[in-house]
Amino acid sequence: MTLKIVGKLSGYNNCYHFHAAPKYRQHALVGNIAARLDQLLREKSHELGWKIHAIAVDSDHAHFLIESSATPSEIAQRLFGFASFMLRKEFPALKEINTEHFWGGRQCKPITDQTHFDNTLSYIGRHAQALQ
Repeated sequence: MTLKIVGKLSGYNNCYHFHAAPKYRQHALVGNIAARLDQLLREKSHELGWKIHAIAVDSDHAHFLIESSATPSEIAQRLFGFASFMLRKEFPALKEINTEHFWGGRQCKPITDQTHFDNTLSYIGRHAQALQ
């Protein structure tokens, strides 16, 4: 699975908006699984010295705005790989979606300027509120 990067590679202030969906856009990110995904992304980011500014986990996809000096590919590999491994270990039923890969699509949009950052932060915030 490759990461689709939309726009220029380096983000404004090293910030990127990631969007990911489980394979076949399954509604697998519910209840404890959604809460655990949020926790895993935050913990791993903190461990790596990266900052998540906002996160929203819906039943069939997740968004987060992250600040990191790493490349988008490295961010995706480290966070989505770790989250996939842990979620499938803790929730074995997720292996039924696809035996090889949990994530079906991953996209990264580098943030272009302060306005784009603010709009993305607001967008993810509204998305998170709608889920409550």
